[in-house]
Amino acid sequence: MSTMEIQYISDAAGNSVGVIVPIALWREIESERETAYQGSRETMKKEQTEARKHTNGSSQKDHPRTMSPAERARTYRAWAESHVRNLPLLSDEDISRESMYGDRSVNRIEASAVLIP
Repeated sequence: MSTMEIQYISDAAGNSVGVIVPIALWREIESERETAYQGSRETMKKEQTEARKHTNGSSQKDHPRTMSPAERARTYRAWAESHVRNLPLLSDEDISRESMYGDRSVNRIEASAVLIP
């Protein structure tokens, strides 16, 4: 199909604002778009499959609300066991509110005291 069969529509200023294409070319374009869409769906399915692998294959039936207490405990223990255990513990000072927020908590109290009539 040659480009001579395509007609461009212009506004009064000469700007291209539309195009008229033969129906055969239009169907070819639609077909290519559908093929691209199908390809993207296949890619999406592969990505979903890969994501399921990263969640250890868990599904709605594995949701805590649908599991018995024993199953929840077993799942929690398995999750806890999957973590590294030889990390150094943080000191009380390291996990204190002051070390995390510094003066922010003091400023918040002072600011709220000012706002109270």
